[in-house]
Amino acid sequence: IADFAASGSDRPLVDLDPWGQEYARSLMGEVIKAWHAHENDGSEDGSSGAKAKDAAAAAAADGDNGAEAEEEEPKKKTAEEMAAMEEDRKEAAELVDKAALEYLVDSIVPFQLKHSCEPDAVDLLLEVEKLGKLSKHIDEHNYARVCLYLLSSCHFLPPPEDWVVLECAFSLYTQVKQFPDAAIVAIKLNDIAKLQATFNACDALKEDAFALKCQIAYIAAGANHGADLTEIIEAMADSDAKETLEEIVSNSKLSEHFMNVARDLDVVEAKTPEDVFKKHLVESRGGGAIDTARKHLADAFVNGFVNAGFCKDKLVCDPEEDAGDQVSKSNLIYKNKDHGKISATASLGLISLWDVDGGLPMIDKYLYSKDMNVLAGALLAVGVTCAGTQSDCDPALALLA
Repeated sequence: IADFAASGSDRPLVDLDPWGQEYARSLMGEVIKAWHAHENDGSEDGSSGAKAKDAAAAAAADGDNGAEAEEEEPKKKTAEEMAAMEEDRKEAAELVDKAALEYLVDSIVPFQLKHSCEPDAVDLLLEVEKLGKLSKHIDEHNYARVCLYLLSSCHFLPPPEDWVVLECAFSLYTQVKQFPDAAIVAIKLNDIAKLQATFNACDALKEDAFALKCQIAYIAAGANHGADLTEIIEAMADSDAKETLEEIVSNSKLSEHFMNVARDLDVVEAKTPEDVFKKHLVESRGGGAIDTARKHLADAFVNGFVNAGFCKDKLVCDPEEDAGDQVSKSNLIYKNKDHGKISATASLGLISLWDVDGGLPMIDKYLYSKDMNVLAGALLAVGVTCAGTQSDCDPALALLA
């Protein structure tokens, strides 16, 4: 089929519409097969002569040494099989030259994209290593499916092929001016220059420039790449846009946004470890006594994670308590012993996650404790609270200074 279709390569691209989808897929399979035959022939042709000479020299040496015919026969068979395989490969490669195959590729790709077979088109270009041809056929109607398939397939490709696919997806998103999607791919590539270039390219879309920049800023901040945009934002002339974008990349409003979503979902009420364990649903089997220390430690971890970011709980945070020796002994922190106090105190950082202004006052009273385990947990809590946020007066950095 490939030989027949390529025979008309002196005219415009092959019109595959009258032939249908099955013909196009069959043609695609033969093109890939012939292309691989060319590749194999090119890579092995240079070494075949040397291999033949080595085999002849080895056979002559065996004859001089009086080797038995029974040992020479398997070698002859192996040589004959290799010669037959090489002959088949050359025949397949000689059917159509590479220029004709590339001509067929140029005909098949637009046909597949036109008939919503984007995965087939991408697979063909991946096999012949011509992903750059996609840019000629991408528009606002088909870019989404093509790029989605590229991003999905990159997970199954070995390096550096996966990198080539991501680079192609980035260029296609940029070509159709889908800058937020391009920013996501730039982050996957871990390419700061591409991320910054995408952010600056939003200026070309004057009306939507600020909204797109905000979206890219949220994407970068969520991937811990907010600092990569800080210099560009600081150089902006518009003070209002600059202030808004600085808030986004610093995640200073992250706790506020989280609490707004929690209120909308009506899940603000603090939970207890019992809400997770549901011990009343477990039938008692007369087991041994539970280790109290381990129970309190488990409560500390579960309490921290189940109330993470909600800035309140029922076991550790108690705004009415005084600092120092007046701390209530019912507090979960003081029910633990030794290293368990570190985990229980550090759980305050999880509870007040991202809320630097509201969380530090809850932690501050434990920074003056004479118990070194409590003090260590409080320092850890400060770090957890500030995780993922940026501030001019970074409390965690100030403690390390």
